[in-house]
Amino acid sequence: MIGDSFSNQDKRLLDDILSNTDIETKPKSANRFVWGACIALTVGAGSYLLLSGEEYETGKENTQLNSVQTPAGEKTLVNQAQSLNSTTSGVYTDSVLQASGFVEAKYIATLSSDITGRLTQLYVSEGDLVEKGDLIAQLDARIMHAQYGVSEQNIALAKSRLKTISVQREEAKYKLDRLEALLINKNASQGDVALARYNFATIDAQYHNLSEEIEVARLSLEVERQRLNSTKIYAPFTGTVSQINANIGEVVSPISGGGGFTRTGICTLVDLKSIEGVVNINERDLHKVHAGQSIRFKIQAHEGREYRGEVLNINPIVDRNIGAIAVRLKLYSDQEMLFMPGMRIDVEFLKESEKR
Repeated sequence: MIGDSFSNQDKRLLDDILSNTDIETKPKSANRFVWGACIALTVGAGSYLLLSGEEYETGKENTQLNSVQTPAGEKTLVNQAQSLNSTTSGVYTDSVLQASGFVEAKYIATLSSDITGRLTQLYVSEGDLVEKGDLIAQLDARIMHAQYGVSEQNIALAKSRLKTISVQREEAKYKLDRLEALLINKNASQGDVALARYNFATIDAQYHNLSEEIEVARLSLEVERQRLNSTKIYAPFTGTVSQINANIGEVVSPISGGGGFTRTGICTLVDLKSIEGVVNINERDLHKVHAGQSIRFKIQAHEGREYRGEVLNINPIVDRNIGAIAVRLKLYSDQEMLFMPGMRIDVEFLKESEKR
């Protein structure tokens, strides 16, 4: 509106100037004066319009900014979020501590023999599932079988001699009793009775000594029988063979020796149903963890999946070398063989929000 009115006024002014001026009778200097005035007037008018327009737009923007208010929708979203938080109770809202560790098996054992011997039979392979009491391996038992047989024969001979001495003992006892009876009636001499007593005592001593020797031989035979049974290695629990440590023909011993040519283990057995998680936490975070506490964990082998569990127990001893405490975790799983020993585990110890 301002720009339009000023343009009409300017146009009328120019028309008046041109109508009152005789261009043909005036000199050229006058014409230059007239055109210069027109140009100056036009430039001034344009500058005024430009400045007026900027002030008008600026005022309009300030008016719009002053009139801006908080949208009602934003307030509604805030109220909805507050309402959601106020109605949520008894759920996990945050983790109080994070830790990393590994999956371990509670029952894992490297099977070996109780004696030193050469491995002659191996009845399992890696990955085999075995039951408790199954025969795993057999050591060379030929010499032990021979020794056991000799011991049995020696005991049999000793028992045979014991029977003979037992008969002699009974005869000596009978003779002694008869002479003592005759001595009462003066029908036997003191010398005969003394000799009979000596013979009985000698045979009786032989009888008791041989009886004790037979008992010792019987105990020795039991030891040899146990050693003979030790040549057979049985599974101590139900599990899976995870590793074979010795081959047929190698010498196996419960102690290390033989310059590195003696195996101390035959195979490794692990119970995959006794899987647990183990993580180390700093001793200053001990107050954040307790038995029965719920956890959320991830296994790197199963990326993108989360699992739940709980704290089983906390080791009562702090590792002073690293200032950490071992925490054992129960891992919930609806599938077998999902978690395997050695897998890395990332754990979050959770807290439960109180009901409001």
